[in-house]
Amino acid sequence: MRGSQSLFFLYGGGVMWRSICRFFVILALLPSVSNAETIRWSLNDFVFSDGGRADGFFVWDTATADAPSWEISLTGGNVAAFPEFVFTKSNSVFVVRDLRSLDLGITFLWDDLRIGEPARNFRFGLEELTGLNSLDAIIGVVGNTFAGATGAIDCFNCSPARLLSNGGAFLSAQGTTQVPVPAALPLFATTLVCIVFAGWRRRLP
Repeated sequence: MRGSQSLFFLYGGGVMWRSICRFFVILALLPSVSNAETIRWSLNDFVFSDGGRADGFFVWDTATADAPSWEISLTGGNVAAFPEFVFTKSNSVFVVRDLRSLDLGITFLWDDLRIGEPARNFRFGLEELTGLNSLDAIIGVVGNTFAGATGAIDCFNCSPARLLSNGGAFLSAQGTTQVPVPAALPLFATTLVCIVFAGWRRRLP
């Protein structure tokens, strides 16, 4: 009896196994669903008191509450005191400081890493972080102790310094990218097992 059951499992049950394998293959080919995403935020109307500007973007990871990449240009104004500079992933670091418990708000800081040069800093303040997780949002920059009364500051650790000329600067979302989720890997492993088993069955005499 056991022999008959085994033969049914290998041959008669082949239709069932082929159906199961097809099911997993279809699932594996479907787009992965992600619980996290990155949102690109652009700087708007960041104009300093000397006429200089801060332009560019940073990418916000909603899962880690961190910025994995950025490109922020400081141009114009008194270039003798504030030479033009571009903060990138390769020449600077990013830090977000949540100091709301001290009534100091939240400060976003980019710090220049060049060796032999005065440390250049760019900072701006936000009231809260949750808005950065929304794609269809515009977030106003606010003043705080570390970013100046109008919400942003360009400085050299941190003198000399220049502040925004007004409080009208804001961030706007410019797109989103899904972040792959490792949970999809077991599904691909199961699909691979099905493919190997189907190949083995074809080789049976």
